[in-house]
Formats: sequence, structure tokens, C-alpha cells
Amino acid sequence: MPLDASTIISLIAALGIGSLIGQWYTASKDRRTARAAVLKELAAVEEARWRYLDASAADSPRLSDAIRQLEIAALVARVPRAAVLPYVQLATAGLWIVQDEIELRDSPPEEVGLAIDVAYAVLDAAEIVSKAAWSSPATRWVWLRWRIRRLGRAVATIENDDARIKRKIEDARKFVR
Repeated sequence: MPLDASTIISLIAALGIGSLIGQWYTASKDRRTARAAVLKELAAVEEARWRYLDASAADSPRLSDAIRQLEIAALVARVPRAAVLPYVQLATAGLWIVQDEIELRDSPPEEVGLAIDVAYAVLDAAEIVSKAAWSSPATRWVWLRWRIRRLGRAVATIENDDARIKRKIEDARKFVR
């Protein structure tokens, strides 16, 4: 008895394989949406971090609100906390360092910025969050610990160079857990 296409489709449906394929397809679409939300919230944190330059910053969401939204999106997307936490701590410390510079120098905000090493550390931490959002759990374990350790070494080097920056990063680590 030859099997035609309609018989094969009916057989697959009867075995429940069609249902499994449908669930897998729907779940993958939901995962992509959740991962995209992490990147959107990561951009919102960066925007909130630099809002001190804007005179209308009182209307904008605060950094803490943006961070909370990032953490929620990361939780939904199943991004490990170990990938998000260093970024949140460094982003917070970066804002505090810049605010401190503005007060110390009594300069307009446009003339103050982060030290290049700190800026690169924040950028590297953001890249870790982004990559962790798009990596599958099966491949993430291969690179995540190595990247976090490398980031930790870079931050330790920064901390050794400047006691004030070290204090701000330590304060951010205590504040954000």
C-alpha cells in the first residue's frame, strides 16, 4: 500500500509529532521576542545612564527604573544573573563616577566623561549581556565564565589605578546585588 502525502501528514498528526513541532516553533518565537526585549532594555539603561547631560532629565526614567526593567527582561529571557550583574554594577558606578567628576570639577556635564578604561569595562559588560541574551544555554556555558573573569581582571586593573574609582565601583557592588 503506497503512502501518499495526506496519509503521511495524518500519521504524523496522529502520533503527536505535529503538536511537538508547533510547540517548538511557538516557543522559539517567544524566545526571540524575550531576547529582543533584553537588548531594548539594555539600550534604555545606556540612555538613562547618560541622561544627566539633558536639561529635561527630570522627565526621563531614572537609571534604577531602567535597570529594573533590564533585570525583568533578562529574567524572562533566561539570561543568567551572572551575566547581567557586572553590567548593572558598572553602569551604576559609571554614572556615579561622572556625577562625582561634575561636582569635583564644577564643570558643565558636557565636558566630563568616564575614563577610557571604565568606559571600555562598561561596554564589555554590556556586550556580555547582549551575547548571553542571544546564546543558547548549551553554548553559553562555554564562554560566559571566561568573559566574566576577563572583565573582573580589567576592573581590578582600573581599581588599582585610581582609589576614587575603586571606591565608586565597590559602592556600586554593595548597592547592586
